[in-house]
Amino acid sequence: MAASTRYLTKSRFKLAAECPRKLFYTGKPDYVDRSVEDSFLAALAEGGYQVGELACLQFPDGIRVDTLEHQKALDDTAELLKRDEVTIFEAALAFGPIFIRVDILHKSGADVEVIEVKAKSYSTVKDGDFRGAKGQLKSTFLEYLRDVAYQRFVAARALPASKVHASLMLVDKDKVSTVDGLNQRFKIRRIEGRLRVEVAKGLTPAALGQSLLAKIAVDGQVDEIQAGTLTIGPGEGTQFGQAVDLFAKAYLEDKALAPLPSAACASCQFKSASWPSTTEPRSGFHECWSEAFGWKEADFAGGTVLDLWFFTKKSDLIDRKVVKPSQVTREDIDFDGKPPGLAGMTRKHRQWYVCRPDWPGGGDHYFNKEAFLAASANWEPPLHFIDFETSAVAIPFLKGKHPYAMTAFQFSHHTVSASGQVKHESQWLCAEPGKDPNVAFVRALRDALLADNGTIFRWAQHENTVLNQLRVQMLEAADPEADRDDLVSFIEQITTRSGSGKEKVIGPRSMGDLC
Repeated sequence: MAASTRYLTKSRFKLAAECPRKLFYTGKPDYVDRSVEDSFLAALAEGGYQVGELACLQFPDGIRVDTLEHQKALDDTAELLKRDEVTIFEAALAFGPIFIRVDILHKSGADVEVIEVKAKSYSTVKDGDFRGAKGQLKSTFLEYLRDVAYQRFVAARALPASKVHASLMLVDKDKVSTVDGLNQRFKIRRIEGRLRVEVAKGLTPAALGQSLLAKIAVDGQVDEIQAGTLTIGPGEGTQFGQAVDLFAKAYLEDKALAPLPSAACASCQFKSASWPSTTEPRSGFHECWSEAFGWKEADFAGGTVLDLWFFTKKSDLIDRKVVKPSQVTREDIDFDGKPPGLAGMTRKHRQWYVCRPDWPGGGDHYFNKEAFLAASANWEPPLHFIDFETSAVAIPFLKGKHPYAMTAFQFSHHTVSASGQVKHESQWLCAEPGKDPNVAFVRALRDALLADNGTIFRWAQHENTVLNQLRVQMLEAADPEADRDDLVSFIEQITTRSGSGKEKVIGPRSMGDLC
């Protein structure tokens, strides 16, 4: 293959498995690509880099193939594979226009193991072999299993004389860090445009304490995936290996595969907010729907059924070519047509008003005064509004913490008085390196909210979830603070949680949900 070969890589296979048409849009600067700009995805990627380096430290004799040039990476890997026993980081393998970099490849004689490392949380107790109650592969892990299935498929072709096995290495959230400052030993740096993890000098496997990673053999799951199908176009699925070859051929030839509109289009990274102008990047989503449904710019102006809030049957509507909100009937969303009552607007109301903006009273918005007055009748002033800033990282900062344990480091607190005066009441922030802020966070929040009996508000579930997780941490602490019981009692007063029998336990001053 020439150096300019358009290879089907791991990331491109992932895109194709999500939607084959994405292969045509990826990597082209004239198309919008929101994944490049998404800071949240970038933060996740940084966590992945750290976990990747943590995994490599478990193989102290491993050798890294540290080049981005495809052919040199392939040559270096081939040279290392001449050894009878070797562990390679970022091993490069190819078969025709299909190319992979394996996170960790271990060769022992004729046996080769490809290990895919992910920052995904995993519980030995709850997740086991990644199967649900009926034996099906869990959807939450399918993306990762499909990824390693692709790698084993390519490795088996590239190394026909070897017996290739597959494993996933994930973050075991059942374990706890046995050393302090572990996260800080893997610092993210950008060097020559590339994200790199700067590992603390002299860091050995022994210095890492208990391993926080679990390596799970997944050959059985991979066999099942490779025996199954992937979607290439309308109609029946295509056998896994044939689908991979078709993806590779389409990408090599820069050929656009048929669009497959579905509910997943709502989160497409190649989607502009609206029909792009001639000076803006092109929108893959708009091109797909224009080709599939014969739409013009004006057709998009009225929105799509993707705008239906929390509607789970969007793909069914799209399959029936019910794609504009104006085409949706009451029967489609099972709406009885009754106006909102004192209980407020239901999910069905919100869905229907997207389709037919004929809410009571008309106008450009709807406010249910009667429902608001009924809901607010028992509110006690001053009203308190709280907002948290939190972190849950794969590699813990402190000894005794689980991976992805909740850390709450900041809150803001506003009030509205009985007369309607809005005030920034208080705030709290811990930015001291090496310090666990959680207990001090709860203390400060308690002191801010217990001066009166005013109603407390949160947004959606975040603040409630955070406080319940901090409650569990304090109850499980081996060396609890002297005021632990008082802090736990405060949390129980203002939250809603599940009881021992999974019943809902509502605190006497449980936070109201603005969402």
